[in-house]
Amino acid sequence: MAVQTPRRPLLPALAIALAVAAILALLAYGLSIQGRETVGGVPVRNQFGEVAVTPKPAHDFTVDLFAPRPDRFTLAEQRGKVVLLDFWASWCQPCRDEAPGLERVWEAYRDRGVVLLGINIFDEQKDALDYVRQFGLTYPNGTDPTGEVAIEYGLAGVPEKFLIDQNGQLVRRFIGPMAEDTLRSLLDQQLAAPPR
Repeated sequence: MAVQTPRRPLLPALAIALAVAAILALLAYGLSIQGRETVGGVPVRNQFGEVAVTPKPAHDFTVDLFAPRPDRFTLAEQRGKVVLLDFWASWCQPCRDEAPGLERVWEAYRDRGVVLLGINIFDEQKDALDYVRQFGLTYPNGTDPTGEVAIEYGLAGVPEKFLIDQNGQLVRRFIGPMAEDTLRSLLDQQLAAPPR
């Protein structure tokens, strides 16, 4: 007598596969338009640091946050504050290396009109939650399950950061990890900048 394996619903798996495919397509596009070389025909990023951007209104979005603050984060509600978006993944070693520094920066700047938002991508929720707990992250962190935020911001990999000024303008973009002192200097400059 053959043992039958229960069938799993195909719709959730298909939706996840489509979201992952959309994000991979976005990454491939990002690699094709930025500094790159190929290894075995596969594009490899060779450009890290700041990428020039023309200031423009930041794409508004809402993400669900992880515990300990199960809530929602909406970018439009942050007007008047400097917002730093940090895209990360639990398996990303540079993300892990900079996580303690990001927490220290959050603690130092949270009462100075700065909001730090971590956005997890390419991860299982359990792994992302373990990461947040492991590093004791108290700044808001959420996930982008559909890839909408990553696509709208032109994400090319992790870690990657986007700086949004007090008027909701996307003003700077950084690819790769950032040293804590560099991040503090960046925030000090933005907080001291005259309003536009």
